[in-house]
Amino acid sequence: MIKITLLSAEFAGVTRTFDGILCREKNSEQDPTELLISLVASEISWSTDYSYATDQEKFQWFLAELVACIIRALRQGRPVHFMGQVFLPRSNQPEEIVRVASEVEEAISTSGKLVSIGMDNTFGLWISTEGYEN
Repeated sequence: MIKITLLSAEFAGVTRTFDGILCREKNSEQDPTELLISLVASEISWSTDYSYATDQEKFQWFLAELVACIIRALRQGRPVHFMGQVFLPRSNQPEEIVRVASEVEEAISTSGKLVSIGMDNTFGLWISTEGYEN
């Protein structure tokens, strides 16, 4: 079970609970990446509670959250840091943000490292490494 709590805008404090991709409150399926990207597009902050999540839910939702955090940072003009590299779009055009986000994702996937969101603040997004994938 995953809980997403909205932290800003008129929906602040609203929590949705998901079993896998099924939203309990709406009794409908929601793709995690699409949901979080829609929050980024609407400039709504959120927090994710993984306390009761299965391993599969953690994996699925963390990937979505990582992608959303990367896109949010780039849209806001904040750099993304990963293994000594700094990724920053040359413009705020959607195509450029997608291009740079793809570069970050490629760097992560080819690193062979397990990753986490180290820090996400006004100065940028830091993606931390935690060893090697098996």
